[in-house]
Amino acid sequence: MDDYRNKLDTAIANEVGAGARLEYRGEVNAVVILGNKPNHILHLILSIVSCGLWLPMWALVAWLNYEERVMLAVDESGQLSRKVLPTGVNSVITRPAR
Repeated sequence: MDDYRNKLDTAIANEVGAGARLEYRGEVNAVVILGNKPNHILHLILSIVSCGLWLPMWALVAWLNYEERVMLAVDESGQLSRKVLPTGVNSVITRPAR
């Protein structure tokens, strides 16, 4: 079991080193978040102050910035898998079979 944890810890460290944030960490799986959500309150204020001139920029930022959730898991044979979760899914947590 320690080999599984070590593999998962290494994969998490690699993802976090590339800019991801850890959302969930279990014994044999983890969920990390890549990317950022735009600050909609800031863009609303900028749009009001600029009398709507900021709206196209806000739309562009909202379209280009998104979060992506990735599940890292180690199976029974010790193989590490990396799966991008569908949009709208928060954490898909699986428990190890006993």
